Amino acid sequence: MNSYLSIIFILIGIIVLRFLLYISKYAYLKKSIRKLDIYVQGKLKDAAEVKIKEANKAGKWIHGNNIEIKKAVIKSGVDDIVHSYMQPDGYGNVQQMNMSVLENMLLTDGKFYLESRDLIERANGFYKVEAIKSFNPLFWVEFLIFLPKEILKYFSSNTSSKSISVTKIIQIIYWLLSLLFAYMNLKK
Repeated sequence: MNSYLSIIFILIGIIVLRFLLYISKYAYLKKSIRKLDIYVQGKLKDAAEVKIKEANKAGKWIHGNNIEIKKAVIKSGVDDIVHSYMQPDGYGNVQQMNMSVLENMLLTDGKFYLESRDLIERANGFYKVEAIKSFNPLFWVEFLIFLPKEILKYFSSNTSSKSISVTKIIQIIYWLLSLLFAYMNLKK
């Protein structure tokens, strides 16, 4: 009985830990959106002196956390938007350059502001949904059913037909071993 109780506590700990991991990313990106809004409001033409000071402080925070913000957005599966433009090199030559929206959040260009805010909001939505999923029993049932597939997906980025068939074979072996283990435990 004591071992069952410890297993239940471990499972509850996993659920709470997963929730806390995703909700912390959600709160972090929510803060990033607030700081971005403060920064843009302070950069408007008619901004008051107080707003300008707040904008400078928010801009420093965004600049210092830019890499973490970008990592959190990319990790959620939301791809960065990259704009191409032509840079004059001189003597009539030009070179194509690229600008990442997430790396240039502090540009006061309305297009970059709206696109970076949209990317962060979409990533934020992902983290919110994942945090809520932590308490959904169907999520955990699906997680257990497709555990081998998820493990293989984690370790390989190859999505060819060979890797898919290997995944299915390992999935079948996993379930056969699980049924065998359950049967042997019921016999005891």
